[in-house]
Amino acid sequence: MRKFMLDETDKEAALENFKAFLTSLDPTQQKQSFEVTTKIGANTLPKAKIFFTAKAYIKMRSLVDTTSSEIGWHGIVEHNESGYFITDIIVYPQEVSGVTVTTDETEYMKWLYDFEDDVFNKIRMQGHSHVNMGVTPSGVDTTFYDATVAQLAKDDYYIFIITNKSGSTNAWIYDKAQNVIYDPEDIVIDVIFLNPTQTATKWTEEVKKVVKAKYAAYAAPAVKANYPAKSKYADVDKEYYFDGYSDTMKPYANATDEAIMNALGNRSGRGKNKGKNKNKNKNKNTDIIELGEDKWYTNENGVMIKI
Repeated sequence: MRKFMLDETDKEAALENFKAFLTSLDPTQQKQSFEVTTKIGANTLPKAKIFFTAKAYIKMRSLVDTTSSEIGWHGIVEHNESGYFITDIIVYPQEVSGVTVTTDETEYMKWLYDFEDDVFNKIRMQGHSHVNMGVTPSGVDTTFYDATVAQLAKDDYYIFIITNKSGSTNAWIYDKAQNVIYDPEDIVIDVIFLNPTQTATKWTEEVKKVVKAKYAAYAAPAVKANYPAKSKYADVDKEYYFDGYSDTMKPYANATDEAIMNALGNRSGRGKNKGKNKNKNKNKNTDIIELGEDKWYTNENGVMIKI
């Protein structure tokens, strides 16, 4: 938010600051600068509000969404203490490309002066599309803004809008009557429905009361055993095995030779019947396993022995 022009109080303050600046000049520096800010302190003024009628908003979005090039338009605007109301959108004669909008001055002025005074005096907004680009004004845009604002009367105002196909929108309000320039962060844009007391924002707030997000129950991600290599005995048993040291089952396919041999060595009393057969099979040594051409059995101490 900035001041359109410095008032007398601002000028006096700027002069005092400049005097202080002159007394503190560094003689070793050839060039030194002094700045005068026009920025208005935060929360000094409330945010400005721009309201589109449903008809005006749909017209603007239709222009942007159905046109593959840039396109410009004017807005019919009314202003009161509640905000700036854009009631209609009109399109002026223009030539467009993917990145530019140009007008023939003679043709444009003829088009403009064909309007009756009650419409002509309300043409207070210029908007254009940046298609799929961002909504920051270009150098051409800012030059046009400056030229337009320079023609405003002391009690006049003007709105500039840039939007794109994704719906991103920036707006600037130059209000000479209030001596304020509203930047995008100082502006709230809303849409009025047929009932002038109901806006899109109010409607969506009502919707939120009956629409609740449903979240899936959280499931902890599975932790995969980090074995250094796959075992050559991976096809011995397609089922899961207990590693002999914990109650965690691990697939043979991911195990190393050492891990599988260790598991086979601790096989008695574990597996699917872990608790039920633990004592019964503790000293059994006739559990013979064939691995390729080799045969192994588990001795009474649970150690694998090659036959």
